Amino acid sequence: MTVGGILIGTGFGAPLGLGLITEGGADLFTAYRAYSKRQFSWLDYGKQKAVSLIISLISMGISSINNAGKGIQNVVQGVGQEVLEQAGTKVITDGKTVGQILVQSGNNLKSLALKQIGVTIGENILKESLCKVANITSNFTLEQFKPHISASIQRKVSSKFSESNLWTLVRKMYTIDSLNKDQKFKEKINQIVIEILNRKSFFRKQWESIGDPLCRGILSNANRVNNPAGMGIRILGTLNGIYQITVIIDNAHKQLFEKLSQIDQDILSMENILHRYCEVEKKYINPMMNIFQKQRISGLGAELDDPNFATKIEHADFTRFEQYENKVIGFLTSLHRNMSKVEFNEFSQIMKLVSDIITEQILGIIESQLVLPWSSYGMGQLTKVTSEIVQHHIIVDEKQNSNSQNKENQEKGDNGYNTIKKQIDYNARDYTIAYSLCEIIHYCQQKDTIYSGPIDQNTKDYAENVRKDQPVNMSDMMALNAELDLNMKIVNDVNYQPTVDDKVNGTHIVVYNGEHFQHMSNDGTIIEIENEGRNDGYAIIKHILHGRNIDKSIQDLRNDRAKIIENNPQQFLRVLNSQQWIEAHYPCQANTLLMKCSNPYKTIAQLPAPVDTGNQGAGIIIGTVTAGLDAATGNHIINAAVAGSVAVGHKIDAQLKRFYSFIGAIIANIKLIIKVIRWIIANIKLIIKVIRWIIANIKLIIKVIRRIIAIVRFIRKHKSSLTLAILLLLVLILIYRYCY
Repeated sequence: MTVGGILIGTGFGAPLGLGLITEGGADLFTAYRAYSKRQFSWLDYGKQKAVSLIISLISMGISSINNAGKGIQNVVQGVGQEVLEQAGTKVITDGKTVGQILVQSGNNLKSLALKQIGVTIGENILKESLCKVANITSNFTLEQFKPHISASIQRKVSSKFSESNLWTLVRKMYTIDSLNKDQKFKEKINQIVIEILNRKSFFRKQWESIGDPLCRGILSNANRVNNPAGMGIRILGTLNGIYQITVIIDNAHKQLFEKLSQIDQDILSMENILHRYCEVEKKYINPMMNIFQKQRISGLGAELDDPNFATKIEHADFTRFEQYENKVIGFLTSLHRNMSKVEFNEFSQIMKLVSDIITEQILGIIESQLVLPWSSYGMGQLTKVTSEIVQHHIIVDEKQNSNSQNKENQEKGDNGYNTIKKQIDYNARDYTIAYSLCEIIHYCQQKDTIYSGPIDQNTKDYAENVRKDQPVNMSDMMALNAELDLNMKIVNDVNYQPTVDDKVNGTHIVVYNGEHFQHMSNDGTIIEIENEGRNDGYAIIKHILHGRNIDKSIQDLRNDRAKIIENNPQQFLRVLNSQQWIEAHYPCQANTLLMKCSNPYKTIAQLPAPVDTGNQGAGIIIGTVTAGLDAATGNHIINAAVAGSVAVGHKIDAQLKRFYSFIGAIIANIKLIIKVIRWIIANIKLIIKVIRWIIANIKLIIKVIRRIIAIVRFIRKHKSSLTLAILLLLVLILIYRYCY
C-alpha cells in the first residue's frame, strides 16, 4: 500500500498504484483471517495472489506497468519539478499555465494517495463486517434446513446402496466377520468410507485455496466487484458446486464399490477363502476350482445370492479331496446361509456415517461455492455504494478536483458520486499531460553539450519533413522561441486577455484555436496575418521578426527549425518521446494537446520517404496544364493524392481487421454456446427437477420476488438512514471485538 501511494504520487503510476493499494488492503484482511483461524498456507496464498495479480494486470493493462516505470524514472532521473514548472509558464491551457497545472495536480495526488489508503482500509473493514453478518445469517439458515437435508440424503444413500453389487460385497464382509467373531472388515469399511468421503476433488481444493480467498478479498473490493474475471470465477464456482452436489452420492458409491471390490479380489476371492478359511493347500486349489465350475460356481460374488448355492456345493464331487470336504462345504454353506439372513437395517450405522459425512460435504459446498460468491458480491456492492455516498458527502474535497474534471462536470452536468479514485484518475491525467508538455518545452530550450555520434534516422526524417511542408506544432514554436528570443506565450483560449505582466514585458501572445495558430495583440484582439501555404505558426514568427526589422521567409524558419533538431539530436529525441507518449495515451486529443496546426494536405512528406522523380514529372505537367502552378505545387498535389490512397488503404485494412475480429468473436461465442448445450444435456435431469420445483413453488417464488422488490424500494427511500444504521452496526461490532 505504501508503494502504491508513492506510485500515485508520480502521476504516471496512478493505475498501478491504485491496484497495489487494493491488493494491499485485501492482504491486510487475509492476514487478519489467518490470525483469527490460526490457519495459513504460503502455497495457497501464493496461488491466489498469482491469480489476483493476473486479474489486476489484465484490468489495468500492461501499459500501466510501463507508465509506472516512467513515473519512477522521472522521480530518479527526471528534470527537477521547479525547472519544469518554470518551463510551463510559456504555455497556458484552460486559464492556467502548464506549470501551475503540474504543481496543483502533483500536490493533489500526494494528498489523495493518503486518502485512498484510508478509504481502502475503511472499505475493507465495512465489507468484512458485512460479510460476517452474511455468513452468520447463511449458517443459521443452513442449520435450520440441516435435519431435512440429512434425512433426504439418508434416504437417497440407502436407496443407492441397497440396489447395487456394493450391498452384496458389504454383506459378504459382515458375514465373514460374524463367522470369525471379529470386526476386521467392518472397521475397514468405516475407515474407507471416511477416507473416500473426506477426499476433495481437484477443483474443490483449488476453490478453497484460490477461489474462496479471492471472493472474500480482492473480487469483493469496491473497485473490483464488477470485474468480468471476478464474475467468471463466481459463475464457474457456482456451476461446479451444483455439479458436485448432484454427483456426490454417485461418486461416493462408485469409489466405495471400487475399493471394496479390490479388497474382495485380493482377500475374499474363492481361492483365498479356500486357502485362508478352509485351510486348503495351494496345490489343490485349482483342481478344486474346476470341481466348483462344473457346478457353475466360478466365484463368491453374485453366486452367493443364488438360492441353490448350498445345494450346488453339496452336490460337488470331493472324492479326491475328502480331507477338505466337510470344512469347505461347511464354511461355504454357512457363509451363504448367514448372508441371506443379513438385513439392511443392520447397516444403519454405516449408512448414517455415510449420510452425515455427505451432508456436511454438501453444506460445505453450498456455503463455499453457492452462497459465498454471491453474498460477497452483494456485500461488495453494498460496500461500494456506501463508500461512494460517504466519500461524496464527507471525505471528498471539491478543491482537489482537477481542471479537466471540473470542465467535464460543467459540460456534462451531474457525473455521479465524486470519489477519491475519480479525483486521482483526473488529477493523474492532468499531471501526466502537463508533465509531458513541460518536458517538451524544457528540452526545446536545451542544447546538446556533448557529441552524441551519428544522428538517429528518425531525427533525420523529422528534420527533413520540417523542411518540406510538415504542419507546425508547439515544440517547433517553443524551439524557435528559445532560439530567436521571441518572448512568446502560447494560449489555447481565443478569449484570453493579456495580463499586465504580458503588456509590460512585451510578451507576444500566440493563440491556438484547436486547428491553427493566431497572433493576439496586447489589447486582446486577433491580428490578421497573411498565411502562406497554411504555415500559421511560421507566419506569426515571421511577422514578429519583421517588427524587429529581421526578414526571414517561411522556408528560412523551417530550415532554422530543422537545423536546431540536427544540432541537438539528444534533446530532440526527448521531445519526440514526450510527444509520442501523449499521442499513444490520448490519440483522440493528441493534436489539440500538442497544438498541432491542421494541414489540408495530409501528404506522405510526413512519412520518412523521399520525393519520387515520377511525381516531380507529373507535377511539372500539372503545373503546365493549369497555367499558373509551378512544379512544386503540382508535386504537392500528387503527394496529397498518393497520401489519400494510402489513407484509404489503411482504412480498408482497419475494416478487414474489424471483420476478422468480429468473425473470431462469433466463433468464440459458438464454442461457448456448444459448451453450454453440452452442460445442459449432461445435467438435463437436474434442470428438469429445478423447473418442476419452480412450477410447484411458483406462488412462493412470486411472494419472495415481491418481498425483495419491497425491500429494494424501502432501501432506496431510506438509503441515508440505512447507511447510518450500517455504520452504527460497524462501530458496535468493532467495539464488541475490542472488548471481548
